[in-house]
Amino acid sequence: MNLTTFLKKKDFETAYNILNKQGFVYSISNVVKMFPKCDSLLLYTFLMYAVSKEDTVEKHITICECLIYINPYIYEANSLVYWHIMHALSLGEKRIKAMSWAIEVFGSDPSSPFSNTELETFAKCVIEEEPNNKIAKTILDLSE
Repeated sequence: MNLTTFLKKKDFETAYNILNKQGFVYSISNVVKMFPKCDSLLLYTFLMYAVSKEDTVEKHITICECLIYINPYIYEANSLVYWHIMHALSLGEKRIKAMSWAIEVFGSDPSSPFSNTELETFAKCVIEEEPNNKIAKTILDLSE
């Protein structure tokens, strides 16, 4: 079923309800597969609608990936990425997933919206849950 038409008509509710009934899993690959001809602005708007219906860490990570990897690039998107990850952390559940995503994407990126202190804090939390996480170890300068 092509749901792109619903998004282009700004009928986010219908698209969301169809995906919800199908048990749609929010990820960048699934969103791109489901909406192949939608740009970052339309996907961002739809995903914000989806967040308004049910706020989850997965949706915020998907939003961040849309902002980073899908054209057109939104100027100063990193400030939006920062907000979405920090909000995802406030959700409590699955916060390690958001922290892990942040260190994987921005751990060695000088344009990171996260401070070194924030990335180190994320890495410490991730290492507690995932002791073999190589990126967390690198950030914390832990030798293997």
